[in-house]
Amino acid sequence: MLTHPVPHGDDLVRASPETPQAASFDAKQFRSVMGRFASGVTIVGYLRAGEPAGLTATAFISVSLKPPLVLVSVRAESRFLASVPVGTRFCISFLNHDQRAVSDHFGGRPTDPGPRPFELWQSVPAVTDAVAGLAVCATDIYPAGDHRLVIAEVEQMFHTERKPLLFFGGRYGRLALEGLERELAGEMATEMQARENPSADTSMAH
Repeated sequence: MLTHPVPHGDDLVRASPETPQAASFDAKQFRSVMGRFASGVTIVGYLRAGEPAGLTATAFISVSLKPPLVLVSVRAESRFLASVPVGTRFCISFLNHDQRAVSDHFGGRPTDPGPRPFELWQSVPAVTDAVAGLAVCATDIYPAGDHRLVIAEVEQMFHTERKPLLFFGGRYGRLALEGLERELAGEMATEMQARENPSADTSMAH
């Protein structure tokens, strides 16, 4: 049973009136719809012939806590798959909001000379100045249409306070934290003032 109404009016982009049997699947619309799911941007770093290599991936999720598993979806023809069979270690780096050029370079729009963002961390290529990173080991690879689903177990991780790079509707974006940061700063200042002057009446009447 539906608990929420379906979109209507201006919020609804209507599909073809043809029946599913008669109409061919609209891959362009499917791509557009899936692009409405906002995500972060990751670089999957691995070693190819002993040298750091990478690919851009937004299709990334956590899968399990016990054991700690993540999943990344890659194209079936990706060179990553030839270099990373089951049992191979690699790194997933979460890009910060100033790393669009890195995402473009490893996402099919390479530049020459391209960025060299990698440093070896836990013996796998991690992106320098990333928001966070996971050193992982591939445990399973499953076929899924024109992609492969790579499941990996997390071995090590790090995170920073940098802001993430976002992707939505085919465009990059930034997380709007400025207002939240000001609010948190105000709360911290009030708390520090209360600690320094415990006799002050900070209660609020209701």
